[in-house]
Formats: sequence, C-alpha cells, structure tokens
Amino acid sequence: MYYELLDYETSESLGIVKQIFIDLTNHLSARTFEEELQESWADFNKLQEHEFDNQSVDDFVEWHNENWQHQIERIFLTQITPE
Repeated sequence: MYYELLDYETSESLGIVKQIFIDLTNHLSARTFEEELQESWADFNKLQEHEFDNQSVDDFVEWHNENWQHQIERIFLTQITPE
C-alpha cells in the first residue's frame, strides 16, 4: 500500500511512502503499521521534535526508519494524462 503524506497545517500533499519491511516475528497487522505511520508523521510534521525539515519526505523517511519499528521508503508517482 502507498500512503500520501499531507502537511498538517495546509493539507498540501508532500509525497508518498510505502512500507518496505514487515516484522513477521511480531505478527503485526497492516492496521498496526498504519497507526504507527500516522503517529510517526504527526510527531515529525506537526510536533517537529527533531532537527529535520518537517516538510521533507526524504528527511521523514530517514527519521522514521531510525526511530520506528516498520521501515518505509519514498515513492515517486507520475500522473499520465490522456492527450
């Protein structure tokens, strides 16, 4: 699944991430990952309890992967429009 990250203040889309590592030893559900990602993004973007740019998805991925159980990566999507 892909997750769009929206800025808490402006609701602007900042980027998309997806889960790349699932810890099968803990039998965690996708919902648990979604809850973790929501909490992590709120801490990063809204509370800004770090030294990173709170709107940078690349910084968020680095920060999240160092501090949370599930690992994520940034995804780039291109919209194709018909001619």
